[in-house]
Amino acid sequence: MKKLYVVTRSDLPIGDQATQSGHAIAQYFVDHKMKDDVWGSDDDMWLNETLVILTIDDRERLKMLVAKLLSRDIPVYSFEEPDLNDELTAIACYTDGNYFDGLKKLGE
Repeated sequence: MKKLYVVTRSDLPIGDQATQSGHAIAQYFVDHKMKDDVWGSDDDMWLNETLVILTIDDRERLKMLVAKLLSRDIPVYSFEEPDLNDELTAIACYTDGNYFDGLKKLGE
């Protein structure tokens, strides 16, 4: 079963982690809307089912995770925060794979 995975950076304050996670989810929908004008007509569309929010140590590790996912042809929706010099702060991807071993849930 596919889940929407969101990964944000644990080196950000917890409130920012939550905010950046929300931005990544929004980016997922913005990018999907641009790809397909009809909500939910795409088999790869998350329809408010299982959501998993995880954290990773820092920006460099998040970039490495993005590269790993893309190398496996998994679409990644990234958010880069304008208030942090457009740094990558969170990603979202909809997958049934287990690519997130060792990552903690938000708040752990």
